[in-house]
Amino acid sequence: MARITVQERERKKAELDDIVLSIFWNEGIEALTYSRVAELYNTSRGAVQRYYPSQNDLYASMRGKVMPLMMAKLDWSNADAFYSSWVNSLSDKDDTRFQRVIELLFHHALKNPSSQSAIAAIEKLTEQVEMRFGDDSMIKRLLGESFLHLLKS
Repeated sequence: MARITVQERERKKAELDDIVLSIFWNEGIEALTYSRVAELYNTSRGAVQRYYPSQNDLYASMRGKVMPLMMAKLDWSNADAFYSSWVNSLSDKDDTRFQRVIELLFHHALKNPSSQSAIAAIEKLTEQVEMRFGDDSMIKRLLGESFLHLLKS
């Protein structure tokens, strides 16, 4: 088998990262499998695994691309605006990306053991809410409402 250049490997990895993100946004975290990535890239599952040795590597390829979108959808001007922006973003049928981020956080938080990146993201969000609005009761309420929303969807 011919070796590929570093540049070619980086190009293919970037293309695969785009596919991973596209699957996540359009189909959800449960659809993010080696087989699905391979199907969309028109390659073998083994070829995909060379770029992502573990499932966590698939998730890591989305790092820095997911939470900023969620945060941008939130109105931090006051508690009522924050609450409304969260609920409206979660229920937005035309743009499900906010819901996808919440699904990802829950998915990783419920793993055994819990993902350290999910724990860190939730802790950071909780700290920001507490700093802005005085306590963490709102984020607890919203996470509960988000969980119930996901159960129904």
